Amino acid sequence: MRVLVPINFVISAKNTKVDPIDSPIFADVFKEKKEAQIQTLNSLHLAQQDSLNIQLGTLKKVAITNENVFECLMEAAKSCSLGQLTQSLEEEGGKYRQNM
Repeated sequence: MRVLVPINFVISAKNTKVDPIDSPIFADVFKEKKEAQIQTLNSLHLAQQDSLNIQLGTLKKVAITNENVFECLMEAAKSCSLGQLTQSLEEEGGKYRQNM
């Protein structure tokens, strides 16, 4: 059985707290994972390029006509990234800004 322990901070040699993201111990690991994720995202974009424009166009049309976008979002999520879905909706409806 594997036990995963979350790391909230690292104790450095000077006995001070260091954020793991900034720690040189973890820097290479995070960089490798980030690059792998970017590569996966680029592969998704290339593989789904044909249906991408159709799905995003349909999503925009549904959003403009004030229909229920949930079903369309679920279908578009099969070929689009979260960033593409968000950008598509923001282009049509604007970005949410909470009033202070």
